[in-house]
Amino acid sequence: MPTTATSENLVVVNRFDLEIDSVTIGNVLSVSGIGDTTDVIDAPAVNKSGKYLPQKVAGNTQYTDLNFTLHVTDEKYISDWMLEVQNNKFSNYRRNGSVVMTDTMGTEQVRANFVNAFPSAMNVTGFSAGGNEAVTMSVTIVHEGLELVFS
Repeated sequence: MPTTATSENLVVVNRFDLEIDSVTIGNVLSVSGIGDTTDVIDAPAVNKSGKYLPQKVAGNTQYTDLNFTLHVTDEKYISDWMLEVQNNKFSNYRRNGSVVMTDTMGTEQVRANFVNAFPSAMNVTGFSAGGNEAVTMSVTIVHEGLELVFS
């Protein structure tokens, strides 16, 4: 029987790490796109007595692109990976990874594992001479499968 959500069993996370092939990329500010959609196919049938029976069956599943906002640091893993894709180094540009969501104590709560992924877009925020904000970048990672694992 499903559990009713209470303050004791809600999953609360406030830190996100990106892991790609066991390399942890910290400084993740936000993540979106953890999801998928399965097409629904109408496949009506007629029984032996001629009665119409509406039926629906699952079709293809599409996975949502993962969108990250990260602080820019001297870590070059993402930009190097993007260069591999842009330079057609297709022998090893697809990688597996995880979005690791932890609570305030650093305890892992949820892990979203994705497979056969590669970055498709990377944008660094604009700069302002009078600003005092840390530089961020947005990264879009496309993938071919997603699994949520709850701790």
